[in-house]
Amino acid sequence: MANKSTKQAAQAVEEEHRPGCVLEQLTMFDCDRDILARTGIVKCYPIPRVFRVCPNRPAVEVTALLEYKDASGEPTLPPDYLKRLPKGYSWDQITSEGVRKP
Repeated sequence: MANKSTKQAAQAVEEEHRPGCVLEQLTMFDCDRDILARTGIVKCYPIPRVFRVCPNRPAVEVTALLEYKDASGEPTLPPDYLKRLPKGYSWDQITSEGVRKP
């Protein structure tokens, strides 16, 4: 679930380009197996990932595009981020031969 600052950043940027789009944050964890084998304790590190989610469109990860412009730590997307996003496809468009056109 997105935190408050992430949603505020999404609303400011996304309304300009596509109404209804929001930034959603997912936290994954990377756990160290070596420490578990030696001590029996699992040590995990959070990995935040941020996705641009728009109605009726595939979600696109934008984590690498985020900028943090001030001390508040609120993420923003750069003005040219739409040009830098990869083309997204719906799961039913992907085949073993490649991408099927809709």
